[in-house]
Amino acid sequence: MAASTSAPASSGAGATAASRAAAFAARVEKLSRTDGDAHRVELAYRIALSRPPTATERRLGIAALQQLRRDWNGGNYFLGEKLPGGS
Repeated sequence: MAASTSAPASSGAGATAASRAAAFAARVEKLSRTDGDAHRVELAYRIALSRPPTATERRLGIAALQQLRRDWNGGNYFLGEKLPGGS
């Protein structure tokens, strides 16, 4: 039988890409809580892709985490946009 090219079925009623992404991020955070951004990027690649990141992917991943941390600024930003009522 040929390998399927269709997307896997939803893992549960109402599962969304955002909720799956949040669960993935929580898993990576839980497993690397004190290990720093380099380890988080390494772990995320190994879980998601079953391989380590390349040097470029590691560098870009670390830079992305650092930029997101600056943008979020205590929850006042979402996707780079200032939230209403944010300080």
